[in-house]
Amino acid sequence: MLTVAKHLRVVHQVANAKERDILTKQATGRIDVRKCPCPVPGCHFRGQKLDRHLVGIHIELSQKRRQAYSDRAKKEEAIDQLGKLRASDPAIPMVSQLDLQASEGGSPVPSHQEESEEEDGHCNYPACKRQNHALEKKVSDLEMEFDRLQASL
Repeated sequence: MLTVAKHLRVVHQVANAKERDILTKQATGRIDVRKCPCPVPGCHFRGQKLDRHLVGIHIELSQKRRQAYSDRAKKEEAIDQLGKLRASDPAIPMVSQLDLQASEGGSPVPSHQEESEEEDGHCNYPACKRQNHALEKKVSDLEMEFDRLQASL
């Protein structure tokens, strides 16, 4: 973790210690998701120990799918923590923009295709971006469900 933190400080010039800590934990997969809501569609679990919930309750999911949902929860939690830090208006300015890009409905790292679509004049209205993000999430969830069903055949 020290090398990641040093990389963030030296290369990306992340001076804010709290921001650097969140980004380091996200990069190393050490984000605490025990109290996060379950990311599985249709599941309304909001208790403690999400990691145990995914393994013990969602036995219909493959290990790969459980890991994907756990990774999604970690990413969402990191973005949420960054958003809360930004809302607190820290004395040392933040460098990362993951929370801003997520709140706009876009993916944190746009693909070349997404960049060219925006340049081609597609709608950049925030409501459209949010709707597109929601639809992309549904497609992703359906693809995961399809893979799970196909694997069970």
